[in-house]
Amino acid sequence: MMNVQYSELPLDAKRYVVKITISMLKHHGIPEETVYYRRQMSLDLFIRWQWYFEYLAALVKVHNPHRRVELIAGNDEWLTEKEEIEKKAKSLLSRKLAQIKKLKGQVVQDDLFGFTQEAHDKKIERIQGEVESIQRGEVNFFYMPEYKNTIKQWIAK
Repeated sequence: MMNVQYSELPLDAKRYVVKITISMLKHHGIPEETVYYRRQMSLDLFIRWQWYFEYLAALVKVHNPHRRVELIAGNDEWLTEKEEIEKKAKSLLSRKLAQIKKLKGQVVQDDLFGFTQEAHDKKIERIQGEVESIQRGEVNFFYMPEYKNTIKQWIAK
């Protein structure tokens, strides 16, 4: 069974996405893998190549008759991988800087041996290290990576 879903392609949208997913027949709505993924297409490009996307989905279905193959096309509202990393890094950086400012403004009720002040200073240093790594461009948080097209694996004999 092959489903084609064109999620009401809005004509005013600037970019479109096409995705071909594959899953086991009994697992409705839960794709096992995205075998083809193309995004940031104009409406003109999508309409011109619509036949090719349907052909690819049919080809995957022919080589995998006991699986559910879905062709999904719609409005591309997601951020690119680079945009998502920049957005999350900016947000994380502002949170860490606010955390440092709050910690530096706190008055520490120190104990007899100075352990509380030492722990407070270490926490500020740790957060400062995280800020520096974010400013260097190191990614230490989760982001959704772009799909890799694996269609050749699914249509090879």
